[in-house]
Amino acid sequence: MLPLLVVFVSEYVINQGVSPTLLFPLYTTPFKNFRAFYPAYNAIYQVGVFISRSSTPFFRVHHLYLPAILQMVNLAILTTHSLFNYIPNVYIVFAIIFWEGLLGGLVYVNTFAEIADRVPEEEREFSLGATTVSDSAGICIAGFLSMPWEVLLYINLLAQFLSDAQLQDLSSTSDNPVDCIVICASAILDQATTLFTALTRRPSLAKYLVLCGGIGHSTQLLYEAVRCHERYSKIYNEIVGLPEARVLERILDSFFDRAAITAQGCQILIEDRSTNCGQNASFTRKVLEDAAVCDMKTCIIVQDPTMMLRTRATFERIYEGGPCNVLFTSCPVIVPRVKVDSNGCLVYRSTFDCAAGLWTQQRFLELILGEIPRLRDDEQGYGPKGRGFIAHVDIPAAVEEAWLRLVNTVGNSRQMQ
Repeated sequence: MLPLLVVFVSEYVINQGVSPTLLFPLYTTPFKNFRAFYPAYNAIYQVGVFISRSSTPFFRVHHLYLPAILQMVNLAILTTHSLFNYIPNVYIVFAIIFWEGLLGGLVYVNTFAEIADRVPEEEREFSLGATTVSDSAGICIAGFLSMPWEVLLYINLLAQFLSDAQLQDLSSTSDNPVDCIVICASAILDQATTLFTALTRRPSLAKYLVLCGGIGHSTQLLYEAVRCHERYSKIYNEIVGLPEARVLERILDSFFDRAAITAQGCQILIEDRSTNCGQNASFTRKVLEDAAVCDMKTCIIVQDPTMMLRTRATFERIYEGGPCNVLFTSCPVIVPRVKVDSNGCLVYRSTFDCAAGLWTQQRFLELILGEIPRLRDDEQGYGPKGRGFIAHVDIPAAVEEAWLRLVNTVGNSRQMQ
């Protein structure tokens, strides 16, 4: 009974709790929308189960603890991937899910085959009935085990989805320069540091760099991030009162080699009037057009990861119907992830903290929960069927479920703003 119990606990934690969070960028998968992931995983799992449950006429497994342990390994691999995102593509997950199905079916069918072979006939009926408790108990236990880390997995799923990390490492871009890089100022100063460092090392990375951001409701957070920064705090008194784009410019001039960047043809433009995502996009387009940049085809956008997906969709909307079909690529630089510390509190899985620009946990939850309603393409959302601020965004069913469960669990006063 124990191997069967272990197998059912492991595989149902995977199927019910972990697999809905196993999403990958669509362009790296055979799918056209995120809703296809979970049904595909389930179908692959069932194929594995069908094959292994049909295997007893051909071979038998008498020692069932080994496949039970291997199923626990599957759970560990997929759970840690959900937290750390280290599996490079969905096809490896397909293989693990198929292997999960094979192991589950193998233990199930061989457990009852062993009873049929080894248990005396007068006790066999009772043994078969008693053993079925293992699968029901396994499913029940899996549900209870999933509850403590369900919130954690869902927070990380939303953060991953909203970060839209099509490009996380600027050094991984091709040798050909992109037409433009736009950095929308935020309190996460590591984004500016990473970008300016990459441009210093490789000034040919982009033909144009747009520093974007006026004075808005989050500007004070940028000032505070500069004040707390180990390196940039030296210029704090100089940047207070400046538009966000000018703060980035002052960081560039004070701590990086602007002349070396521009000497190889990268032209730096300033957009210092925008106060929201829509203006980030429309005002940036105006700045580029004023600089006679009318044939842009590739653009990398750097933005606060909680707003990255919406910002890319906003740029796509602003450039719809333009003379060129612009390929916008999201580069959040970091994807925030959380874990539970020894005190049972949520903390970031990174070297960053609030002083370096990341949010308090409460603020972070408010941001990611408030973002999903904006992304929806309905009457209340920002999509074409709603307010028309952004291009259509396909929100996976798993993301919607994660959002709903988090709202019901932690609540959020800003979710419908």
